[in-house]
Amino acid sequence: MYERPWFSRRWVIQEIALANQRTAIVICGQESIPWAEFSEAVSLFDRTLSGPLDLSKLKFPQRNNVSYSTRYAPALGAIRLVKATNELFRTSFYNESPSALRSLEYLVSTFTMYETSEPRDVIYSLLSISNDAFRFDSPQDANNIEVQASPFDHLPVVRKLVQSWMDEHIVRRAFRVDYDAPIIEVYKQFVSFAISKSHPSQALDIICRPWAPELRNEEFPSWISTLSNATYKLVDQNAVGQRLVRRNLDSLVGNPNSATYNASRNIGPPKSVQIFRYWKSVERSMFLHGFVLDRIGSLAFPSQLGHIPPEWVAMGNWDPKYDEPPEEFWRTLVADRGPEGRDPLPFYPRACREVFQHSVDDTLDTTMLINHGSSIIADFLKRVQAVIWNRRLMRTKRSWLGLAPKAAESGDLICILNGCSVPVVLRKVQKSSHDIELELKDHKARKADAVLYIARKIAAHARRRRDEEKQILQHLMGRLRIRILA
Repeated sequence: MYERPWFSRRWVIQEIALANQRTAIVICGQESIPWAEFSEAVSLFDRTLSGPLDLSKLKFPQRNNVSYSTRYAPALGAIRLVKATNELFRTSFYNESPSALRSLEYLVSTFTMYETSEPRDVIYSLLSISNDAFRFDSPQDANNIEVQASPFDHLPVVRKLVQSWMDEHIVRRAFRVDYDAPIIEVYKQFVSFAISKSHPSQALDIICRPWAPELRNEEFPSWISTLSNATYKLVDQNAVGQRLVRRNLDSLVGNPNSATYNASRNIGPPKSVQIFRYWKSVERSMFLHGFVLDRIGSLAFPSQLGHIPPEWVAMGNWDPKYDEPPEEFWRTLVADRGPEGRDPLPFYPRACREVFQHSVDDTLDTTMLINHGSSIIADFLKRVQAVIWNRRLMRTKRSWLGLAPKAAESGDLICILNGCSVPVVLRKVQKSSHDIELELKDHKARKADAVLYIARKIAAHARRRRDEEKQILQHLMGRLRIRILA
């Protein structure tokens, strides 16, 4: 029952989260159980499997020391669903209605393993349980809403003050639901929404956080990170059912509202600049501010399955037989952090030297050492795997040591973006002749629109002047009539 597909459907999260937890019932065939009891049983089951007894070893002693819960239990849909719904709402003793705890960005980027048949439901299915968005279901009705003009609408300063007040005091905003809109436009709306609701120093972290599904007939721009970049993937294995398999490193930006780094120094995207522009030639582009920090110089062979190629030690300028590990080398391997984004643990340098002393000329098999080494070495290498999986060691043009994506090339730009908590690697793209023609066409259209706009403003100004002159003339004629009568 635990691995039934029902537990992996994204809409189920909303159904359970919004239901009365005390009276909800789970029905499977002819059997039923109150949701509260089912949730309690699932939580105890997960706790037992991940506890110190490690029942998986008693039943499967031939397996390595990676715990059963780490390898299999998180893949059980029921356990993931119970954990998710328990973290979404908080109910006060004095208030019967629960309050939502998580933002839309958090929900979309966290519940990536829950399935939807409709790509837009990756976002729409979570609107009702977020704490910063609500559904706006009828875009047609928006055209029928009568908007009354304010006497202050012509004052840009007042408009900015009103908008600023709304940003600070209105927690939940409308998110338009439109299943007829192109998928790219829905996803662009979500990215824009996430940026507007995030802290300025990490507003752009959404472009580094995998959340969008991989679609066969849809190619997304690079600022939409798909699940091909996700840390884990669910894989069906006949003997044990579903299990989680690591595909990539852990996300360096972490979860929303809990940034691990601060590369932009609390400087966010400028509010005066439109991040998205809706002309045809730039509809898939994002306009950001930042600066070039460095360029990639040399690159080593990428890490495969979390193993460390021998070239990495040479690039780190280290001889493990005689020297202590250079600080820049071991700190790079762990991204200068320990588990859960904390400071590096004190034993990391010693563990680093120990694991490399006997593997100078060979690829370092981190998985074997995790399974058969000491707990200190295992803890160090688990952190290393979480950082280097599918990454490449690099030296920049200014001789800094670092990690780069697997697809990085020499000469790529290392940039700091205002609003992104980590540096990003960018590459210049040569525009095609078609792109240039489209931009010229859009430029002409913008110029024509600008001329038309100015002409309308001049005509409106002329009409206003005529009306004012007419009113003045009527006023003077009235005063003249009064004098004649007098």
